[in-house]
Amino acid sequence: MRFWKHFRCWIKSNDDSHQLPAVNFQFWLGYELRTENSGLVFKMGLKRRTRELALQMLFQMDMGTVQLKDLEENFLPLASAPEAAKVMALRMVRKTWDKLADIDKHLRNLAENWDLTRMAAVDRNILRLATYEIIYDSEIPKSVAINEAIEIVKRYSTDESSKFVNGILDKLEKQTQS
Repeated sequence: MRFWKHFRCWIKSNDDSHQLPAVNFQFWLGYELRTENSGLVFKMGLKRRTRELALQMLFQMDMGTVQLKDLEENFLPLASAPEAAKVMALRMVRKTWDKLADIDKHLRNLAENWDLTRMAAVDRNILRLATYEIIYDSEIPKSVAINEAIEIVKRYSTDESSKFVNGILDKLEKQTQS
């Protein structure tokens, strides 16, 4: 099953002297951006796509609609992503889900006056993934995990969410340094 988001935009020249005709774009799950006429495709990096797939999977599990096995059998085969991204996303979700109780404990301590259930589901799950990377994945620099989480939350959540996520993850980074 594929969900495409269509939008139309105007392309301006560099000197603002004129506008080129509108171009229709298609966007599928944040992975491809292609023009309707030329078929040009711009692909994001493998690690970003891995994190986005992991977010989508963790979100579905968090909503209680599916188990990891169902995602592995039904969601991943249909995802528009390189096989390496699918494998890494599945590993990331497994490891995050295994440490979920500890990760949620950290988030509760960091999110003053916020219950996890009151957080937007996208924000909560991107925080979980980033917290896993910051605390348990020594191969990922903490600043990269934070920046990636902020960029992903900007794409999938509200304007205010990036500030909220940045604040929580910044506190976590400072805590883990001491």
